[in-house]
Amino acid sequence: MPSKVLNYRELLETSKNLPSLPAVVNEALRLLHQKGTELSEFERCLKHDPPLVAKMLRVVNSPVYGLACRVTSIKEAIMVLGFRSLGSLILAASCAEYLERDFACYGYSEAGLWLHSIATAAAARKLADILGEDHDCKELVFIAGLLRDIGKLLLAPFLQRRSVMLSEHGPKWTAREQELFGMDYHEAGSILLDKWNLDGAIVNIVADRDDYPCPDHYRVWQAIVRLADLLACEERIGFRSDVKIECDPRTEERTLLGLSADKDWEEVRTGVSEAMDVALQSLRNLSA
Repeated sequence: MPSKVLNYRELLETSKNLPSLPAVVNEALRLLHQKGTELSEFERCLKHDPPLVAKMLRVVNSPVYGLACRVTSIKEAIMVLGFRSLGSLILAASCAEYLERDFACYGYSEAGLWLHSIATAAAARKLADILGEDHDCKELVFIAGLLRDIGKLLLAPFLQRRSVMLSEHGPKWTAREQELFGMDYHEAGSILLDKWNLDGAIVNIVADRDDYPCPDHYRVWQAIVRLADLLACEERIGFRSDVKIECDPRTEERTLLGLSADKDWEEVRTGVSEAMDVALQSLRNLSA
């Protein structure tokens, strides 16, 4: 078998055929990023997709958000959580069908990538909360954590066709992707999210690069999502039992966030583990 599955240009061409977000989701996200959008505009947009609204309400009423009272409409959700939360609700409700596909070539169990993505998103939100970050930050890192592995949607079909199994998670995984495709799943994810016209901050965090110039707060968001993924990997969430997990301890990120002391890190791990468990129990069957 040749070392490369296809060249970089072919991969970019293939990305054009990847699924687009549903029209209602695209319009809602457009409204979200448009200044001066009225609440009534969101309601008019979302009323055309009752199943999506039902899933969004399942998310917002789950223990992940921990609201004191039950929310029965998108209007109430926005009033309680704000516009930024609408983006994470929409994407959480929309992306399950993409992330529940067969990713066995990456070492995931059935629906394992979805479970890993839920756990990473919940871990990122909890980390941001522990660190005292504001509501907007918590929503942004939740989305970035949820979509961190979305690039595998682009690469997995080529691995499957050639019966390539990346069963060793860690640095060797992304190195093998570079050999095969000239990019890894992080870059593939940024290509897909660009196609979906998502917030540039989320695209950059998913790209997971260290060499692009960005403000300090980007580094903080990136560190939170990297650590969230580390914790989900350490607990082997979504992976088959035969897969070898090699975790980068993320010392630089822990230092940046002031979590370099062992005591601080162990306390964080305990709190984040509980948050991941809650999210998995609440959202694992979201696409049903």
